[in-house]
Amino acid sequence: MKNIKKELKTRLREALQNMAASRGVEAEVPEDSLVLEKPPRLELGDIAVPLFPFAKLFKSSPPKIAEELAGRLAEDAGPGRLSCATAGPYLNIRLDREEVTQKTLSRLQEEGESYGASKILSGEKIMVEFSSPNTN
Repeated sequence: MKNIKKELKTRLREALQNMAASRGVEAEVPEDSLVLEKPPRLELGDIAVPLFPFAKLFKSSPPKIAEELAGRLAEDAGPGRLSCATAGPYLNIRLDREEVTQKTLSRLQEEGESYGASKILSGEKIMVEFSSPNTN
């Protein structure tokens, strides 16, 4: 899912930058300004993107930005099928479950035993405390 979110952030960033360019706004959309959240209800989609941070940049309300962005992503013929809907200032995205499953399974097959492993804390000492109400 991490790779899928990274790909999605890249697509969203490119679409936002194209929106900015079409409006004559010269601005870089930093990837860390895109926040991918879990929607409060499952029927809203798989991923929610709040568009509040872009209101000042586009000089427009977040719901209008969400509508335009949804339209741009619907036109985008890039890899990965998405269905987008807006809910106020949020862009809700539903991923193609079949495609996500295929990507995950092929990655699992490629990486084998190392799938899901991380080297973030490699070589670091970690202390794990276990507290017990009964001292033994």
